[in-house]
Amino acid sequence: MTGEAVNRTGREISLAAGVPRRYWLTTHWPPLETEDVSLGVYICNGRQEAGRDLQVGDMVLIYEAGSCPDVLRRKADGSPPEWLKHRSGRKGIVAIIQLSEALLLKGDEPETLYRDGSKRLWCWQAQGRMVNVSGFVPSRRAAEVMGKGTGFHFRAIGKRQSGLLEITEATYRALVDEFKSNRPREKAPPAKRRVFRPSPEHGEGGEGAIHKALKEAVYSDPSKVLGISDLKSIHMEYPFTTGDRADVVLEDFEGRYIAVEVEPAVTIDDLTGVLQAVKYRYMFAVDCRRDNDEVRAFLVAHHIDQDVVEICRRYGVECFPIPRPPE
Repeated sequence: MTGEAVNRTGREISLAAGVPRRYWLTTHWPPLETEDVSLGVYICNGRQEAGRDLQVGDMVLIYEAGSCPDVLRRKADGSPPEWLKHRSGRKGIVAIIQLSEALLLKGDEPETLYRDGSKRLWCWQAQGRMVNVSGFVPSRRAAEVMGKGTGFHFRAIGKRQSGLLEITEATYRALVDEFKSNRPREKAPPAKRRVFRPSPEHGEGGEGAIHKALKEAVYSDPSKVLGISDLKSIHMEYPFTTGDRADVVLEDFEGRYIAVEVEPAVTIDDLTGVLQAVKYRYMFAVDCRRDNDEVRAFLVAHHIDQDVVEICRRYGVECFPIPRPPE
């Protein structure tokens, strides 16, 4: 994505009309041993000015520090508090997220006490949703891409050492390219299987001409047909071991895969295409060992009932009604 709004169903987060997307790099402590990577921007009290320009739809790269002092966890039942350890940090960019809210004051956030005696009140937060956690950019390489020296200290980036730094779109794109290039082999798009059972979805008569033409148009030039820049075609007719097959599989700029279901038309009386799009998304996530949120589902048709669009919004399917070319 390079700034265009693609919120067809509410799954992708749009910007307000005319508002440019911003790009950020933020630093996190490594997560506690019992937790996963936090998907948001966190700024301690007194430094919130650094996040004043954060907005819904902004893209954020998360840099994970190498270590963090133990933190004191007080228990609600009144029992003695305990010191909690963090995992060993990866010292690099570990995630891409998209903000779902601007920076907000979380008034009920407790103060954090660290074993080294320091205290922080992380009460300014902007939550996001995960886009990609399957890549990595090590600290030294990230500094090089950003034009910094090898000794660049990521932990203190941004205004007042807030841990939040706005970056240019060009820098963001360069870092995302590095992130994708370090994807584990098992998380790459799986190759097509040589043998699979035919899917019954097209019936005994086989694939219709309208379906075939639209499918091939999406595969040959997905960015033009769907109106989203930087889409890459991976497979057409991707077969699953269940006998199902996704019409098209794409990859977006951030490295998410997209399972595409193509139909001539989708009406409220026949939700087969919706169900297939939902199914293919999760099955492809399993095939490439990705988190569910790292795979998107598209429903593409020449006509999609508005009631169907509302159902798709609820279940994470992005709808693309494509005008039928004149005969």
